[in-house]
Amino acid sequence: MEQVKTCYVAIPFGRKTSLSSQIMTDFDQIYAEVLRPAALDAGYEVIRANELSGVGMIHKAVLERIIASEVFLADVTTADPNVMYELGLRHALRSGTTLLVMESGSQLPFDITYARALIYRTDDAGRVTGYHAEQFRRDLSSAIRQGIGRRGSDSPIYEFFPQLHVDLPEELSSVQRKRGIYPAKARRPVGSRSRTSDASLEIKQAEEVVRNTEDVDPAAVIDILRRYRENSAWDDLIRFADELPVSMREMPQVQQMMALALNRRGGDSDQARAIHLMTQLIERTGGDSETYGILGSIYKGRYESSGNPDDLASAVTSYRSGFEKQPSDFYLGINLVSLLAIHGGEEARALLGTFVPLVRRALVSPLQDERADFWTLAAALELATISRNWAEAFALVERMISQHTTEWMFASTAIQLAQYGRSMTEDDRSQLQRLMKLIKWQSAVEERNA
Repeated sequence: MEQVKTCYVAIPFGRKTSLSSQIMTDFDQIYAEVLRPAALDAGYEVIRANELSGVGMIHKAVLERIIASEVFLADVTTADPNVMYELGLRHALRSGTTLLVMESGSQLPFDITYARALIYRTDDAGRVTGYHAEQFRRDLSSAIRQGIGRRGSDSPIYEFFPQLHVDLPEELSSVQRKRGIYPAKARRPVGSRSRTSDASLEIKQAEEVVRNTEDVDPAAVIDILRRYRENSAWDDLIRFADELPVSMREMPQVQQMMALALNRRGGDSDQARAIHLMTQLIERTGGDSETYGILGSIYKGRYESSGNPDDLASAVTSYRSGFEKQPSDFYLGINLVSLLAIHGGEEARALLGTFVPLVRRALVSPLQDERADFWTLAAALELATISRNWAEAFALVERMISQHTTEWMFASTAIQLAQYGRSMTEDDRSQLQRLMKLIKWQSAVEERNA
């Protein structure tokens, strides 16, 4: 008898107010009429904690579902303590499909701003209805299928520490066993990230172990590809991916890493093949923000090399599609507004009026934390430059300088900012020159310190 596939939904009960938007959201309606139908359509039995009330030990039953369900879906709109606790357990104990959803007026808590969340829009009654409900159900159902298809890690713990392994008790391990075997000899040595000949040999040996393992866990395959990527071994990454069985070769994560590797290798037909891979993946799965982002970066690189306006238009379309799917991904947003600001005409200026405020909102939560990294600050600096908000721009540069980072990062930022001067007034260009002088001075300081 075929085992039923399950999707556990962690979501607040009743009507609650979002902390950032003050919108009263009807979570019971969203679960019953949007989330549940989407998961059912993808082929999963759907469980919510209150639906386990007839089970003996309710807390044990909930924990079993959190850990063992093939799909875990969390609504983080209100950062509800129960939802966040269950999400933390899932991230710690499972590397499988975990999807986040949230209301469009909300902000992700800082500790999970790295994650991508699917965004739904509520009406004045806090419900998701009509066209928005139909569209979100389709997007979520597609995301569930795509997440299962790639069978990689949605947990930051297993993403950052892929050598980590948790041995589950027998009653919880059946689902994990279905994923296949992750051979111990193929696991990444702790702390192994160096680009050396020894590292290259380690990866090839791990690849051989994976090849000779029957019913291998796809996570082991993904890890080999990641290690080749970290070592900039583009030829090996592409070769290994091309030699995989079709079922694994077509996993979204494999396709994405192949496209990135082809683009970085830059052979005669590599970019065309990378575009084909991402276009086919979007047609097959509906696409996600990461796929659109990769496609946008390929077209952007092609435009910078060729000057072909068709490549520019395709880059803008790709970044826009990705950002609209994932409005919290400010990297996609800043790439979009950057292209519009530097290369666009009248239509682009109109689009800037729409997207600059959306990118600014996506940056609010990351910038509020003192731990914001250099590239987050650099993205905000670009946005401030595009908006001609010079007071904010100089304040951001001061924050960047306080991090005492490497010279090339400041140099890269200066090169990017220089492009915005073409369409500025004389006064704004003078402010930009002052800003770049400060950045270049700090770049020279860091170079001397190094």
